Amino acid sequence: FILESIKEEVPTHPMTHLLTIRDKGLEIVEVKIPPESTTVGKPIKELSLPPGSRLVLIIPKEHKPRVPASDTILRDGDRVIAVTTPESEEALRAVLRGA
Repeated sequence: FILESIKEEVPTHPMTHLLTIRDKGLEIVEVKIPPESTTVGKPIKELSLPPGSRLVLIIPKEHKPRVPASDTILRDGDRVIAVTTPESEEALRAVLRGA
């Protein structure tokens, strides 16, 4: 019960920083795909990911996490774990959120 209450109170951010690897100039981030995103229903190979960005894990709403392939289709509610550079972070968010 307490955990559910906490989940309800925590705001959902478009992009969550998970880890910064300063000496390599990399960020590991999580992006949740919203229902209105233009990426919904598209394979990863059709996305114009910014330089230095790679999708490394897809966590679907109701399935086990998996390492994406180029033909992996993104779905509403998928949580995407990605590696990117600080310079490409905002562009990656825009691509995945469909902005």
